[in-house]
Amino acid sequence: KMRTVEAGYKFGYLPIKVTHLDPYSFTAFIKRSIRYGIGSAYFEKKHFNKTDTVFGLFISLSKALINLLFSLATGNKLYTAQYLKEVFMIYGRAKLIVSI
Repeated sequence: KMRTVEAGYKFGYLPIKVTHLDPYSFTAFIKRSIRYGIGSAYFEKKHFNKTDTVFGLFISLSKALINLLFSLATGNKLYTAQYLKEVFMIYGRAKLIVSI
């Protein structure tokens, strides 16, 4: 999309019905979050020439875990899901670093 907009093309809105086929379970949520983390690492490497370091991932993971624990303690379910997703995305990014 970014290259299309930079080339001067415009997007139109088509109101269509969308059916999501991804299951809504906790394991599907974890797998999807890990895939998002791997994909975001590939995207940043390709477009911004940015690669993660182990130390940077450790700092990001520690912040996400602190936020997750705080949201669990306060009982805020929306933030808990957000930070849980962030933790698994960081795991996906770390998984990519280890495999390379």
